[in-house]
Amino acid sequence: MMLSIFVMFISVTTGSFIFMTLMWFVAQLAFLSYGVATDQIGFILLFVFNIIITFVGIFVKLDPTAEEDDD
Repeated sequence: MMLSIFVMFISVTTGSFIFMTLMWFVAQLAFLSYGVATDQIGFILLFVFNIIITFVGIFVKLDPTAEEDDD
């Protein structure tokens, strides 16, 4: 059972990547729409924070000069 869960996380196909990206986008739109509909600034800020953190993570991951620590 544990091995099948591990294999699920290491095998990335194009379809699974597109599905997870789409679900992430839907979740972000849900945060934004709920925040706007209920006038709750926290959900709008959560949307902005998630977008910023995602782009920072993408740029850090794509940086060819970044060093990895192998402890």
